[in-house]
Amino acid sequence: MPVKEIGEWLGFLISNNYGPLNRVTDIFGQVKDVSSKHNQALIQLFDHFN
Repeated sequence: MPVKEIGEWLGFLISNNYGPLNRVTDIFGQVKDVSSKHNQALIQLFDHFN
Protein backbone atom coordinates (compact mmCIF):
# COMPACT_ATOMS: atom_id res chain seq x y z
CA MET A 1 0.00 0.00 0.00
CA PRO A 2 1.21 3.52 -0.70
CA VAL A 3 1.63 4.52 2.96
CA LYS A 4 2.98 7.98 2.18
CA GLU A 5 0.04 8.95 -0.04
CA ILE A 6 -2.54 7.50 2.37
CA GLY A 7 -0.93 9.31 5.32
CA GLU A 8 -0.86 12.62 3.46
CA TRP A 9 -4.48 12.18 2.38
CA LEU A 10 -5.70 11.29 5.88
CA GLY A 11 -3.69 14.14 7.37
CA PHE A 12 -5.32 16.56 4.95
CA LEU A 13 -8.80 15.29 5.78
CA ILE A 14 -8.21 15.42 9.53
CA SER A 15 -6.68 18.90 9.47
CA ASN A 16 -9.59 20.26 7.42
CA ASN A 17 -12.33 18.59 9.51
CA TYR A 18 -13.74 16.54 6.65
CA GLY A 19 -16.38 13.89 7.11
CA PRO A 20 -16.96 11.43 9.91
CA LEU A 21 -13.34 10.72 10.78
CA ASN A 22 -14.25 9.42 14.24
CA ARG A 23 -14.71 6.02 12.61
CA VAL A 24 -11.16 6.17 11.23
CA THR A 25 -9.75 6.92 14.68
CA ASP A 26 -11.79 4.02 16.11
CA ILE A 27 -10.20 1.71 13.54
CA PHE A 28 -6.71 2.95 14.47
CA GLY A 29 -7.48 2.08 18.08
CA GLN A 30 -8.61 -1.42 17.10
CA VAL A 31 -5.47 -2.08 15.04
CA LYS A 32 -3.08 -0.75 17.70
CA ASP A 33 -1.18 -3.49 19.53
CA VAL A 34 -2.51 -6.35 17.38
CA SER A 35 1.09 -7.13 16.46
CA SER A 36 4.41 -5.37 16.04
CA LYS A 37 3.82 -5.23 12.26
CA HIS A 38 0.53 -3.43 12.81
CA ASN A 39 2.21 -0.94 15.14
CA GLN A 40 4.99 -0.30 12.62
CA ALA A 41 2.45 0.28 9.86
CA LEU A 42 0.56 2.77 12.05
CA ILE A 43 3.78 4.61 12.89
CA GLN A 44 4.68 4.84 9.20
CA LEU A 45 1.19 6.11 8.42
CA PHE A 46 1.24 8.72 11.19
CA ASP A 47 4.70 9.92 10.11
CA HIS A 48 3.17 11.07 6.83
CA PHE A 49 0.31 13.08 8.34
CA ASN A 50 0.67 16.74 7.41
